[in-house]
Amino acid sequence: MVFSRDKGATVRLVGTAPIDYKSMTLNNPERLVIDLEGKWQVKAPGVPKNPLITNVRLGKFADKTRVVIDLSGKPAHTRYILSKDKMSLDIRVDQ
Repeated sequence: MVFSRDKGATVRLVGTAPIDYKSMTLNNPERLVIDLEGKWQVKAPGVPKNPLITNVRLGKFADKTRVVIDLSGKPAHTRYILSKDKMSLDIRVDQ
């Protein structure tokens, strides 16, 4: 799910098992990459109009699922918030 906010957006990943992830930031073009360990049954969400996130793409590998969040520019802040039960991960990007 992607939630639009006044000065950014939040991408929420919800799992059926605890989420184990690694993240990185790539430039030219700006994007965030989240690797989910294990096999996940996920679909790319629709992206509502917002100031930063332009697209969310998925790639499946033998041992992980990659989520790529395309950005319109470099965010001022990026936060990864894993729920206490580790069943959901919010990626917040702000201008």
